[in-house]
Amino acid sequence: MEPAREKTKTTFDKIRHVHEDGSEYWISSELAEVLKDDGLVQYMAGELCARQQEDAGTENRNVTPIERMKEDGTKEQDYALTRKACSMIVEELPLRAEVWDARQYFTPKKRPVGKAWKNLRAAIIIFPVIYSILVILLLSHEIRKREDKNARNDQLRAEAASAGYTKIANDCRLKSREMTVDGTVYIVFMQGHAMRTEQPGYAFPADSTYKIDSELAEKRVYEIYGRELGELTEAIILVEPYCLVRAESDLSMFLYMILYLSTALFLGIIVESILIVAYRRTYQNSFAIDG
Repeated sequence: MEPAREKTKTTFDKIRHVHEDGSEYWISSELAEVLKDDGLVQYMAGELCARQQEDAGTENRNVTPIERMKEDGTKEQDYALTRKACSMIVEELPLRAEVWDARQYFTPKKRPVGKAWKNLRAAIIIFPVIYSILVILLLSHEIRKREDKNARNDQLRAEAASAGYTKIANDCRLKSREMTVDGTVYIVFMQGHAMRTEQPGYAFPADSTYKIDSELAEKRVYEIYGRELGELTEAIILVEPYCLVRAESDLSMFLYMILYLSTALFLGIIVESILIVAYRRTYQNSFAIDG
């Protein structure tokens, strides 16, 4: 420690007192004597004492009124000051060498927050960023795959038109792979959503040759390209199929992107809030006396 700083510390340590509970305090008259003050310290201590009683009663005092016995046997008003009270007083005194030393001694020195807390804060900041980047990269890759599938679907549509086939039905879902009529097994599609009345269906023999970009699956929506051959049953139209096209939409991917990014932001805010609450004391104690 520097000699000047050591001297300042020793000077104010000499008039430091300690309560039974270990808390430290200084007597305003003794502080005034060290500061060579002509009464301003006592006046300001009295003002702080009166103000704190108006604001917060008698609890958590920074200034405690006491009585000091004078040499002539009479009592005089004095005050016990916490370090905070001493700091508040010396900050308001006219600047001179003794006051400067007192400010250096009583003013809290900022102490860096621990490495663990810094690492946690860095993790909370970095996590949503990395998560968001990964989500964007993964969704961008998925969007490119969907674009490739859409290009293949467009090719199938063009091939169907060139071969003289038309789009027979849109928004069709697989209903059955094993509907048998007159000994022939048919694949049956129904047009319409499950939440509303289904439209007439479409069917073609299970052994028919047709083009499809992926395996036939339930719950997927298909466009049917081919020719109508008449009614298979009262509610089902017989089809000569050319291809089944499953359209790919980028809208759902953008919705997923928004969902993932929102989730990352939400998780970051939640975890950050939890850490701030958990480390509240760390924030409060980040200004501590650097002895």
